[in-house]
Amino acid sequence: VFNKKVYMVPVGIFSLTFIWSFIKYVIEKSTNEMNITNMIIVSGTWSVIYAGLCILGVLIGFLLYIAFKKEKK
Repeated sequence: VFNKKVYMVPVGIFSLTFIWSFIKYVIEKSTNEMNITNMIIVSGTWSVIYAGLCILGVLIGFLLYIAFKKEKK
């Protein structure tokens, strides 16, 4: 059920979240007065949180797959 593509989900989520958050903070730069270093750190923090949750979901799915796998006799 799990093929090699499932491991690319956290990487994709990390990349897309980082890009999206960074663009959002660049657009809001005039109102929040953050410098570029803070924008990168905050975007990276949210990206790590989302990727970690995706890794947790993949792990839960893998464990459920093992738990409900039919045994061959």
